[in-house]
Amino acid sequence: MALTYFVPAIYDAALSVLSFALPLYLLAAGASAVTIGVLVAVPSTVQIFARVPAGLAAGKLGNVTA
Repeated sequence: MALTYFVPAIYDAALSVLSFALPLYLLAAGASAVTIGVLVAVPSTVQIFARVPAGLAAGKLGNVTA
């Protein structure tokens, strides 16, 4: 039961650190502000446009048992 909450918490913490550290690392590596902005924005943009088709596919498939 404890792993049910522990594993996602560790995953979320790692993503939080990555989203904070990656732009700083890229800046130190010499990347431009535009490049950093695009790299940070791409996952959110993809998620925005993927939610509707994913929801439609999930609605068509319904509950699928393995």
